[in-house]
Amino acid sequence: MIVDGRWWLRVRHSNAFRFATGDAVIADDLKDLLRLLYNAGAENVPASETGWRQDQMPILMRALDMGYVRYRERAGTKHFSLTKAGYSAIGIEPLRYSPLAILGGWFRRLFG
Repeated sequence: MIVDGRWWLRVRHSNAFRFATGDAVIADDLKDLLRLLYNAGAENVPASETGWRQDQMPILMRALDMGYVRYRERAGTKHFSLTKAGYSAIGIEPLRYSPLAILGGWFRRLFG
């Protein structure tokens, strides 16, 4: 649909219509899954510690396909991490892992 010369995406949600421009609209169930991963540690979280339910597996597959989540398998255990796209989908600034950021955080906690 075009309104004021701009494209609008109309998404059906809970028997009501929600409109969005420019930004991707993601479903609440996908945001919940990403928040669970964030609350579990966000980086290199073993699958057993994520808190995901069995009925969320299709949502996890969608998150992997969309690039919000990545996984690595180590010693037979899958470890999940949020990507930059995953952080931005839930509106949280991605963690910074540069050496200066790590040292700065350490000094802030020590002297802060």
